[in-house]
Amino acid sequence: MDELRFQVGDRVMLRVARDKFRVGMVGTVRRVFLSVDDVYDVLFDGKRRLVAIRGRELEPLEQAQEWGA
Repeated sequence: MDELRFQVGDRVMLRVARDKFRVGMVGTVRRVFLSVDDVYDVLFDGKRRLVAIRGRELEPLEQAQEWGA
């Protein structure tokens, strides 16, 4: 398994729209799946359910702010 991109508590932004989640939504990593490579449970701001998301669909919130997102 590669190095983890995110840790529990990291603030992230969604890079890819999926279902009822739009690009740019911000959330918090709540769980890291160690048995599945690069998958995280994220609780998006304003939502009630955790969503399993691949790391490549997320970017660190600090990085997104630096780029003017």
